[in-house]
Amino acid sequence: FSPFFFLKTRKLMTHTFVFALLFLSLCKAFTPYLHTSPFGVLTTSVFPSPPIATTSAPPSSPPHKSPYSTRPSLSLNLFGKKNKKDDAGDAESSSDTGDILNSPAFLSKKVEVLEKELKEAEADLSAAVFELDAAKEEWASQMDRLNGEYGAVKSRAFNATRDASKKATVKVVKEVLQVVDNFERAFTSVKCESEEAKEVEACYREIHAGMEAVFLELGVTAVETVGEEFDFERHEAIMQQPGTDYEEGIVCQEFQKGYMMEDELIRPAMVAVAL
Repeated sequence: FSPFFFLKTRKLMTHTFVFALLFLSLCKAFTPYLHTSPFGVLTTSVFPSPPIATTSAPPSSPPHKSPYSTRPSLSLNLFGKKNKKDDAGDAESSSDTGDILNSPAFLSKKVEVLEKELKEAEADLSAAVFELDAAKEEWASQMDRLNGEYGAVKSRAFNATRDASKKATVKVVKEVLQVVDNFERAFTSVKCESEEAKEVEACYREIHAGMEAVFLELGVTAVETVGEEFDFERHEAIMQQPGTDYEEGIVCQEFQKGYMMEDELIRPAMVAVAL
């Protein structure tokens, strides 16, 4: 080995020995501050407590008060266990807090704070109402005009939708009327004699009645003809018939039914007028 190695090793051992002596001296100096709690937990205090005397003081002499008794003690719990004295202190502090919250002084102060907040809220509400009234006075005419325009637009849209639906219904009814006319022509021209033919006719009449029921659901009604005064808006005269039991100008015969939907004429009725 080289001389440099021996010098380095000697220096390291010297430093180690010095640190060991320093650690031992520190342990010896802090040994009086370490003691065991009543629960077997190792604790330490910031200020050392004076040694407890083994003999009691004479009864006549006043008890000795240690200067360390008024100093705060800080205990370090190494294992996380809770001391019974700490629990008692927490209970006392919570009871003190509850007494404070229920005291008349605290409650009266709280009432004052709530009354103040209520007054502030009422002031804010009054200011908002004032601003609303001012805005109404400023924009009242414009708001009325806008409401009128909105009502007119809404009414036009409703009427346009209703008219479109009505036109579509009228268009469909006009197409179906051709089928209804064929049924009615067949009922007037064909005479059923056999039972089988009568059963077929009953089926066709049931279909025809179903169509008329659908017309009623859609608001489509037949134009009244026979016995009514001739109305050029609803009737279409194809002939004049003399020698009838009806007075002049009265519809005496119907050749084809007419239909109306509410106040709109879908198809005029073809009739004969008494002369």
